[in-house]
Formats: sequence, structure tokens, C-alpha cells
Amino acid sequence: MHVFTGHTGELYTVACSPTDARLVATGGGDDKGFLWRIGLGDWAFELQGHGDSVCNLAFSTDGQLLASGCLGGLIQIWDIQSGNLKCSLDGPGMGIEWIRWHPRGHLVLAGSEDSTVWMWNADKGACINTFSGHGGSVTCGDFTPDGKLVCTGSDDATLRIWDPKSGKNIHVVGGHPYHTEGLTCMAISPDSTCALTGSKDGSLCIVNITTGRVSTFAAFNIIIFYFCVSFLFFINKRGLKGVCLAQVKPRFYTGSFETILPYCASMISLGWCLKPH
Repeated sequence: MHVFTGHTGELYTVACSPTDARLVATGGGDDKGFLWRIGLGDWAFELQGHGDSVCNLAFSTDGQLLASGCLGGLIQIWDIQSGNLKCSLDGPGMGIEWIRWHPRGHLVLAGSEDSTVWMWNADKGACINTFSGHGGSVTCGDFTPDGKLVCTGSDDATLRIWDPKSGKNIHVVGGHPYHTEGLTCMAISPDSTCALTGSKDGSLCIVNITTGRVSTFAAFNIIIFYFCVSFLFFINKRGLKGVCLAQVKPRFYTGSFETILPYCASMISLGWCLKPH
């Protein structure tokens, strides 16, 4: 076990390097961020310059850069090797909800509470595109694994699919039979064909990214007002696994989409496992 001390307020976000298991980044309500190197007992460097809570962190796919975002709408890019601030990315008028990197390059994608999504070139520190159209905070989003499209979900209960090069909105998914309340999380399949989304209404949907059609919808019969679907992930293309929270007691299930749903009061985590059950 490793204990990091340095924050003086709540811890809001943690990120681990995809290329170096010793590197961990943290951000908190004390307006501070740190990059830690496990085993040294101290931080490698402090992520200075944020004037508000550091709420999002993300390493680039190659592990060379780290993005830190705050509730003030500022994103900073850090060079991992030197510890220097590479550039500051501004534009969003409100807090940063999430940050993602392109799977094969130094493009940064971020969603904001002001209902916009921004994409920058981190090497040049320049904005490439702004995606506008959502009617509420953009609560989740990502590049597809092939890097060709962008998917974003919002508190306006819609999923939007974009062309990152042109900024064109390809599909808007909303209304029946989709979610009735805001989206809280999203995962995109490794083959870039479908998006799995969760909502405040406790429902799960699988959307065909190519057509924009809802292929599967599942709603839970038990309403838990203090809980909603909060985290989703894919492991690969075959077999579904889920982590569920029924009342207070956590439960874990594996199986097909249909077989696990009757047991779930609220779904907090989904993914694809190697072998179907």
C-alpha cells in the first residue's frame, strides 16, 4: 500500500499512467494537483496554476503528457518527463466534466458544464474544433477507439455523434426509446460500432454508432433516488459483465445483457468479458 500526502482538501480525481505503473496523478478541492512516483514517498511535481478545484486528469495514450482540468474551465498540459507546463488550453466557460485523449495522437477532447465540447492539439496548444448543440452539461464523452468519431452524452438526455474533423453532428439520439433523464456515463466498444450509455433514470442503452439507432434498452423496476448508473466500461467484444448495487449491499454478476438485468436494482459498472457465460 502507498499513501500520498500533500492535499489539504477533498480528493476529486485520480489517474494512472498507461505506460508506467509507478506514476499516479491526483487532483482535489484544494485547487491542487500532483504527479506521484510510487516508491519515492513524495510527489514528482505539483500541477500548479489552477484557480479552482482540479476535477479531471487524463494521461495521453503514449504516457508522455498529462492533462489536468478544473472547475474554472482551464485545462493544462504537462510534460511527464520534464515536469514542465507544456501549454494551457482555455475556451470552456464553465467547469470541465471530463477529459479524453485521441487513441493515437496528442488531441485532447473535453466536455464542459456550459454544454460545449472542445478539441485541441496539445502539441500546438491550439483549438481545432468546438462541438455545440447539447442543451445541458456534457457529462460524458470520448473518441471511438478507431479515432474516427466522437461520442458525447449530456444532461439533456441525448447522445450525439460527431465528425471530429469537420465538427459536423452526424446523429442525435434522444426521445423514446432512449433515456428520459440526463446521461451519466458512456463506454464505446473496442470495435467502435456501439456505445453503451447510462442515465440518471437508472436505464442502460446500447446505441449503434453508425446508424444512431437504439438497439437495446433496459430500465430497472426498483427506483433508488440517490443512485444512478455511474460507470461503464468495455473489456472486449464478447460477453457482458456487470457490477450492481441492490439497496446497500454490492453484488457482482456475469452473463448476457438479458440475464443480469433482472437482478439489478441499479447498475454501476458494465463491461465485456472474454468469454460469454
